[in-house]
Amino acid sequence: MSRRAAAFNRLVVLVLALVLLGAGAYAFAWYIGVPRIREWVGRYDREAVDAAATQSWWVWALAGTLAASLVLALAVLVVDLTRRRPESVTVGDAADGSATLDLPALADGLAEQLRAYPGVRRVRAHAMVDRGLPTLELTVTADAEIDVVGFTSTAEAVARGSNVMLPGSRVATRVLLHLEPPTPDEGPVPSLPAHQEAGAAS
Repeated sequence: MSRRAAAFNRLVVLVLALVLLGAGAYAFAWYIGVPRIREWVGRYDREAVDAAATQSWWVWALAGTLAASLVLALAVLVVDLTRRRPESVTVGDAADGSATLDLPALADGLAEQLRAYPGVRRVRAHAMVDRGLPTLELTVTADAEIDVVGFTSTAEAVARGSNVMLPGSRVATRVLLHLEPPTPDEGPVPSLPAHQEAGAAS
């Protein structure tokens, strides 16, 4: 998710929260008999409000509201779920010489290191931009009896290694560990959480 998408989501939530809070406060003030609110409510044309649902435009108004809400919801989902994928990052100083590294290829290289750990079944590597920060995400699926503490140490070492390969660049490395459900003959699952994250950002 980009920073703009995150800011837009917060703005939408803030506006909805303020609207709901205001409506709730208005209804509560009417319930406890606040004179000014009671006066405002008394000015409503109740016959016009009751007759609105019988008007010919009512169905079209509801349909238009539904269509607009669906379009807005789909647009927000597309913005939130679309991940920007960084292709490369420049390492070094232009005056002293610089190099361009391919981030997806680097993510694949880090994934290969984690695949070698005992108990790891598969590793999926992704390079993305998460809230403006280029991020290498490695999703690891492993056996239930894997040494979680040892794997976490290895994942942290891999993350530190990526920072060494990218001096002066703000690139984060995130490792997600998922444990497969144990089979009946494998015994209980380790007591540590089944989903653990280890990462480092420069």
